[in-house]
Amino acid sequence: MANSANATGGTTSLPADLEKLRTMLLSDLKSTIQKALAPLADLINKLREPRRIMAGVLPVSKKTLDDLENRSRRCNLRVTNLAEKIEGTDPVKFMSGFFAETLGSDLFPTPPTLDTGSGLGSGSNSKPRTMMVTFHYFQDKDRALRLSRDKLNYRGGRVVFYPGYSAAVTRSEQHLTL
Repeated sequence: MANSANATGGTTSLPADLEKLRTMLLSDLKSTIQKALAPLADLINKLREPRRIMAGVLPVSKKTLDDLENRSRRCNLRVTNLAEKIEGTDPVKFMSGFFAETLGSDLFPTPPTLDTGSGLGSGSNSKPRTMMVTFHYFQDKDRALRLSRDKLNYRGGRVVFYPGYSAAVTRSEQHLTL
C-alpha cells in the first residue's frame, strides 16, 4: 500500500483517510436529510388523522345517502308492459285513470293522487313501455302493489307492477330471496 506524508510529517494510509472522510460526509448528509424531512414527517402524521377519520365517516355517509334516496323513492311504482305512447300528453292523468280502471273502483273510488308520471325506455315499438309513477300517498302505492300480485290486464295485455327502489336495494332484495 502506498504511504503518503500528511501535513504534520507523519505517514498515514490514504484509504483510511478516504474512509474517514466518507464516513464523516455520510453522517453530515444523513443529519441534513433528517433535518429537512422532519417537518414533512410531522405534516404527514398530521394528515393521517383526518384521513383515518374520513375513512370511518365515508361508509356511514354512503349508508345514510342510500337510505335517504330510498326513502325518497318509497312512493315510486314502475308499471311495465304498457303500449308505447299510450299515456298521450299527460302521463299523470293517464296513470291516475289507469289505476282506477285496472285495480277497480272498490280500491280507488276516486283516481289516486299522483305527483309525477313519466315513460321510461328507448321509444322503440318493439319493447313494452315502462312507466314510473310517484304516488302522493304511500298507502295508495302500497295497496296498488299488493293488488298487483294478481294477474292484471289492461286493454288486452298483462301489466306488472314493481316497487321503484334503487338498483342497490333491488339487488339486496334479490340476494335475500335467492
